[in-house]
Amino acid sequence: MKLEEALRARRSCREFAKAPVEGASLLRILNAGFGGSETQRARRHVPSAGESYPLLARVAAFQVRELPRGLYEYNPDADHLERIALADLGGTGEPPETFVGATIGQQTWIGGAAAVVGVFGTTDGLEARFGSQPPPGRWQRYLWMEAGAAAQNAALRAAEQGVGMTLVGGFDDRAVQRLFGLGGEPLVAIALLVLGRPVTGGASNENT
Repeated sequence: MKLEEALRARRSCREFAKAPVEGASLLRILNAGFGGSETQRARRHVPSAGESYPLLARVAAFQVRELPRGLYEYNPDADHLERIALADLGGTGEPPETFVGATIGQQTWIGGAAAVVGVFGTTDGLEARFGSQPPPGRWQRYLWMEAGAAAQNAALRAAEQGVGMTLVGGFDDRAVQRLFGLGGEPLVAIALLVLGRPVTGGASNENT
């Protein structure tokens, strides 16, 4: 699929078929948003302030072919998913419907997702490096910019792979951190990338 075709195909998908997403497709989506090329793993596909790369991606997999149901963390250096031990889940291991309760407005359609990617950002390094730049708090912008670029890359790759995706930004931060087994780390919950096999002619928003 050419870039122009992916741009046209990229639409938010809120109705998913009861079918798994291919594990290889999920990995390609994660690589586009958070990884790099085979020859330059240290250089990612998205721009990052000072090459700081503060983003962390965790995946709650529910219906992913060749991937046991569970919680994973994407390792961009090795370009693979690492299983989070069950003892570290902090309550995750629950069905996708659990994520509905963490969203603002009870986004019930998330219950049909094959996987949910949690996008988090580490703040300590950015603040230490760019905290002196005026005006106060400018360093936070770099985190949001990088997350937006990563989400768009992931969305375009999802479209190319025939996977439906919607970016969700309205949720209870603490609830989302708990669902992904995170807590005391200096991390900000930024977004959810909700993935699934789209239903032909299913619910979507042509403007998002």
